[in-house]
Amino acid sequence: MGFALVLLFVFPTLHVLELQKNSLTSNSLAQEKMIAIEKRYYEDLSLKQAVAQVLRQAQGSSIREKVLNASEGLEKLERFVEAKYAEKGVLMDLWFGVLREGEAQELAGRMMDEKRALKCGSCFDFSARALDYDGNIVPKSASVLFASPAGSAFVSKNGLSIAPFPEGAFGDVLVGASFFLPDGKIAFVSLMPEGFG
Repeated sequence: MGFALVLLFVFPTLHVLELQKNSLTSNSLAQEKMIAIEKRYYEDLSLKQAVAQVLRQAQGSSIREKVLNASEGLEKLERFVEAKYAEKGVLMDLWFGVLREGEAQELAGRMMDEKRALKCGSCFDFSARALDYDGNIVPKSASVLFASPAGSAFVSKNGLSIAPFPEGAFGDVLVGASFFLPDGKIAFVSLMPEGFG
């Protein structure tokens, strides 16, 4: 009889301990997800602030000069932030281009599969060059940037007046960045659409 009482006490206690273990595991996973979401938010915000600062600080006496200055600033920013993120173990790619509808979600999924940062199909690094309409070599990113005469540079398809964009690229012009954190839990795309700046 004593042994039966011990078993009656031990089995419920083991069940309670198992429930507590499962609860701790669930809480741990929830905390990890919250940390991942918070990390994504701050990485996205930090990058957008840096890009906006480069666009605001673009100098020039004409729209063209401001746009070219902004393009050069974004090329420098790209090199800097990609190196800084790499030091933190984050794979990151800053780019510009034309994004098709739904491509950002596809890109995040592909990054999870390939375990690296990727850019969209019609997107380029800021070091890419193109010929303007007069045959001069200019940063290709000038095709997605514009500036107001008295204001700062911003993302705009009006940049096509400075440099052409590759044929067959249809969609929304933007500046973007792809992030892949090697712990495999976060892959996301940060988008700075037309009007950003």
